[in-house]
Amino acid sequence: MKLTIAREAWLSALQMAYGAVDRKQAVPILGNLLIEATPGKVAVWGTDLEIEVSATASADVQVEGKTTIPARKLWEIWRSLPPGSVAEISAAGGRATIRSGPTRFSLTTLEPEGFPLTQGFEALVTVTLPATELKTLLERVHFAMAQQDVRYYLNGLLLEVGEGRLRAVGADGHRLALCDAKLVGNQGEILQAIVPRKAVGEVMRLGYGEAQEATLEIGAQALRVTTGDLRLVARLIEGRFPEYQRVIPDPEVWDKHVLVEREELRQALSRAAILANERYRSVRLSVTSGRLGIQSENAEHEQVEEDLEVDYEGPPIVIGFNVGYLIDAVSAIPGERVRLCLNDDNSSCLLLAETETACRYVVMPMRL
Repeated sequence: MKLTIAREAWLSALQMAYGAVDRKQAVPILGNLLIEATPGKVAVWGTDLEIEVSATASADVQVEGKTTIPARKLWEIWRSLPPGSVAEISAAGGRATIRSGPTRFSLTTLEPEGFPLTQGFEALVTVTLPATELKTLLERVHFAMAQQDVRYYLNGLLLEVGEGRLRAVGADGHRLALCDAKLVGNQGEILQAIVPRKAVGEVMRLGYGEAQEATLEIGAQALRVTTGDLRLVARLIEGRFPEYQRVIPDPEVWDKHVLVEREELRQALSRAAILANERYRSVRLSVTSGRLGIQSENAEHEQVEEDLEVDYEGPPIVIGFNVGYLIDAVSAIPGERVRLCLNDDNSSCLLLAETETACRYVVMPMRL
């Protein structure tokens, strides 16, 4: 194998493939990237057996072939090359050589036949949407996923396709985030898939051009996302996601609605978080007609208080929440104003934009 390629032409492709590699992998071949040179292009794969990322870039290929090169070393070598430089990569006899200007690197390779590629993927449903919409959808809900929960199905993100929409749902037992993206022409039955946390992060890192489309394919055991020259295949989490519809009903179910400027609320909550209890991260919300009071206190009895003007007419409510959960939700909501929906001093809180319901967030209350 022998090819010549510009540093910038391969930089993002290598970065994406390297992101799928498990840094602590005990199996040597999984610490390598698979490189394959074919006429006019070079493809690279990285995998940890749960996620596989592949990317293709244009190259001047003199000799076709394939090999596997240590992932961390190749990535660090490539990003260390001077901007604008061109490198020659060749592989033969168990060694790979990278030449760029006066610099020459020699690396040990492993046989490409031992590299585990995904085989036999069969899609049950395929949808296409603007790549930026897919990224935005995931960004607005990913933070609500659980981390290392014994309820393993919460350690991922639910993707639901059907009825003309792609829905993403994240939950950790204390909060829930839901966001919809409209699809053209997909009116079939609803299909659900639970995508692992790492795969969600890698999909969000995919290179998204302004005009690019993303193709999302869901199979019985795997998910495949393709955008431009990048492709990701991820093994799905087995199990059944909780019936989130019971947790996040329509806004009309809540009888007390508070309208507040989104950025003012986000900044006030961020200030309250400075002196929130380090263990419980609690903040007290006091709602009265035309006013929202925000208060937090730490173990040393240091306090912060702030009042915001709001649109609200009704009985007073005093309720506690995890301030970090509120900040995450408020930061993700689109639009200039946020609607907080409550029932009483012990109810959960529904947060959403003033005029649309595509993205909704539920936060459970805390005992004050």
